[in-house]
Amino acid sequence: MSTSKKTLLVLAGIALVLVVGAFSAFMILLRDEPAPPDDSDLVLVRPVLAADQNAWTYYAQAGEKRNLPRWDEDSKWPPAPAASGGKPPEGAAKPEEAESPSKIRDRWEAIVNNTAWEQPLVDEVLARNAAALALWEKALAAPECLVPESKDVMQDNSWAFPPVDLGQLVTVRARNYARQGNDEAAMEDAMRLVRSGHQIQGGKGELLVYVVGIGVKGMGCDLMRELAPKSRLAPDRLRRYAAELARYEADPQVFADAMRGEYRLWQRTSDMLGSGATRIGGPPAGRLKQRVTDGLERTFFKPNRTRRLMAEACREIIAMAPRHFVDAPRPDKFLNAARAEQGFVASNYMGGKLLEISIPSLFLGPAYKCDTNVWAAAARVILAMEAFKLEKGRLPASLNELVPDYLDAVPLDDFDGKPFRYNAAKKLIYSVGEDLKDDGGTTKQEFLNATMKERDIDPKAATPEELKDIGSDYPWKAPDLSFPIDF
Repeated sequence: MSTSKKTLLVLAGIALVLVVGAFSAFMILLRDEPAPPDDSDLVLVRPVLAADQNAWTYYAQAGEKRNLPRWDEDSKWPPAPAASGGKPPEGAAKPEEAESPSKIRDRWEAIVNNTAWEQPLVDEVLARNAAALALWEKALAAPECLVPESKDVMQDNSWAFPPVDLGQLVTVRARNYARQGNDEAAMEDAMRLVRSGHQIQGGKGELLVYVVGIGVKGMGCDLMRELAPKSRLAPDRLRRYAAELARYEADPQVFADAMRGEYRLWQRTSDMLGSGATRIGGPPAGRLKQRVTDGLERTFFKPNRTRRLMAEACREIIAMAPRHFVDAPRPDKFLNAARAEQGFVASNYMGGKLLEISIPSLFLGPAYKCDTNVWAAAARVILAMEAFKLEKGRLPASLNELVPDYLDAVPLDDFDGKPFRYNAAKKLIYSVGEDLKDDGGTTKQEFLNATMKERDIDPKAATPEELKDIGSDYPWKAPDLSFPIDF
């Protein structure tokens, strides 16, 4: 054999060894962890509950019965229900004078947002939703709430709208009671909203269920703060409402269950990604390209490794459930890990991408939990201060003056764990919020001025629409979550 042939054979052998080695190394890189992680501690136990014992049965039925103005032009605004004799309420528009559905919806939204009040429209909407409101009250009387179990993140979440719509209806009904001089019924509706939100939060669902519950509970707390300064309730009654609110602080176990529900939802989505039943992003154009893409997604996806990383993130969040936001874990560590998974060495591009999408929303959970506690704490303090002023003829110099006759203790700010703040000079109470910085509280005018400066808007030239738009963000986007004392 000639020297040149021997050289070619040696080179071919070396090339083969390199190819086999590279292929072996590549296959090792693609190898997933041998078994799924032990995530038995993240299993969400859902009880077996008879339909007539489940509050959600009645919330769903109430959702089917609700009849509200809608944006779409196909919406019909029929005559009032038979309960009112088939006749529209006095002052309602005649059919030939009826406005477009979108304009009626605008009017209804203004009533809900408390920027306008139209008694004929209020009467009409409440009459048409009497059956829905009766079912909502039946839900409140049920011993437990168990929401439908979500199958994957792509599932239609329109189920979330009925509780919010019903909450708005009850809010308007409460204001209507107050306008009629029935302060007891108005305040009781506000407390029912808090109970309803608390009930939905404990519905053994994912994070979205928990957030919907927070929204409904927040409506009740906002309404209590709104009603307290105008209420003619006795100080002792206001004290009792403040004491009852303390029972509806965020339950750490309920928060932990919501995170377990979120983990279960994420796990199902991960399983669907691994089986090719779903993908991250839209489907590629062309059948061949779709097959190639599906194959690559499954090749560069390590389900066991991805599941372990997600389980670790969920455990860290669950561990802080009984603690304050200042102790909450931050997402940076897990986001960095998610990005590392997308590199060549980890060879888990799809798993890393799924984690990168999921982690930010997951880590909003602790802030949501604190928000619901801040709203409830603010409502408790406002009720106690109103009772104090009715009896003493003045506002307290400090919140400590409310203890023990009006509050058992000054509520804690769930963001930093310190007592709720009170700025007597600005007449507001406040929380430090997510940035954990005490800025002394922010009045609405201070927020408007700062926001206009940030947006380079001349205060003298600001339009009513601009001021309304900016004002709608107060107090939620203020440096401190602040609640004015309007009495």
